[in-house]
Amino acid sequence: KNPKTPPALCTSLRRMKQGGALFVFPAGRVSYLQKHKRRVSEHAWNRGLGRLITAANAQFVPVFVNGQNSPLFYRLGRIYYRLRMLMLARELLNKKDTQIQLDVGTPVKANTFSKCPSLPTQAALCRIMSYAQDPDWRRTWPADKTTTFKPLAQEAESEDILREVSALPDNQHLLDYKGYAVYFGFQHQLPRTVAEIARLRELVFRQHNEGSGEPLDTDGFDATYTHLFVLNREQGKIIGAYRMGQTDNLLAKGGIEQLYLSRMFKFEKDFVNQQQPCLEMGRSFLIPEYQRSFQGLYLLWRGIGAFVRQFPQYRTLYGTVSLSKLYDPRSVALIQQGLTTATDKVTPLTKFCFNLHPEIQDFAAQHQLAPHLSALLGCIEEDGKDIPILAKHYQKLGAVFHCLGIDSNFNDTPGLLL
Repeated sequence: KNPKTPPALCTSLRRMKQGGALFVFPAGRVSYLQKHKRRVSEHAWNRGLGRLITAANAQFVPVFVNGQNSPLFYRLGRIYYRLRMLMLARELLNKKDTQIQLDVGTPVKANTFSKCPSLPTQAALCRIMSYAQDPDWRRTWPADKTTTFKPLAQEAESEDILREVSALPDNQHLLDYKGYAVYFGFQHQLPRTVAEIARLRELVFRQHNEGSGEPLDTDGFDATYTHLFVLNREQGKIIGAYRMGQTDNLLAKGGIEQLYLSRMFKFEKDFVNQQQPCLEMGRSFLIPEYQRSFQGLYLLWRGIGAFVRQFPQYRTLYGTVSLSKLYDPRSVALIQQGLTTATDKVTPLTKFCFNLHPEIQDFAAQHQLAPHLSALLGCIEEDGKDIPILAKHYQKLGAVFHCLGIDSNFNDTPGLLL
């Protein structure tokens, strides 16, 4: 044992390494009314918390202890802090036989804090994880518009899909990889194939609480957009697809209303989609058995690369990443704050109106929120959901996230425009 380490810290470490739990109040002092914040708030947490978590390789369980002292306690504390200390015994006594509510988050593993540059930052992050459990900062999603689901349409025959694909011009066959092939085409060329894509979209989207409830996920844009898809050639089965809008062609047919995302965002004339040819990407999916496989996403992206190599005028891709309503609204608010870079060139038609907790806002003003999103979502989401995998891939490709809006045409699903 280090002779400089306080005995209490040694005892705590020993208990945690033995598998015990330790309930700590790292501020070390009672919360008080802070003039510059205009609210009751805790002191900064002791950085020793970070040392405990790291040294014991312990899980951190954020807990929000919901309670307040009397208004007199806070008023006297504003006059002179020692008056607050004199009142503390009285405040403890008047809490006799009262119930205190504890709101507990999801346990967070020690390695989750690897992106914290210092122990004080780790302690500050743990602090806002506990504030994230504040019952006053919780909201449920409005009731879904879609409450009944019709049976899915009948699956297309593999022979029909293979026959349509074989009739495509050679340049629409983008690549082959092992037993798979990537193609692009249009609804008038591939009526049964596009119908099967729409059936599979509905199947996948229902799993994420985004389904339309109809037998197919389809609309009028299926007829005007380009469909890029991956085909298992041996089985004649589609494993994933993207719907792409070639903006130069679409805008020439009738203006901004020809773009699906104009129903979700207001694009100013100087936004990139009206300044140069772009691809508007959307309605992407992988069938369930490929969602945890790198292969499906790899093939879709290789296909997109092959498409833009064939049509080099498309230098910019834009679209949305859907944030399923299976996410807690708190998580969506954190993603919105942490990933988006504000611009006046595009605004959502229906905004996601749910502000961050004021303590988290204070943290975000002092630290970058983006590196800590995984940790924050980890303490909120019961099933351990992280940032959507597509958003992570787009980040690696240098994407800029502009804003978050609600897609009223897609079961009110929140989406990040990038």
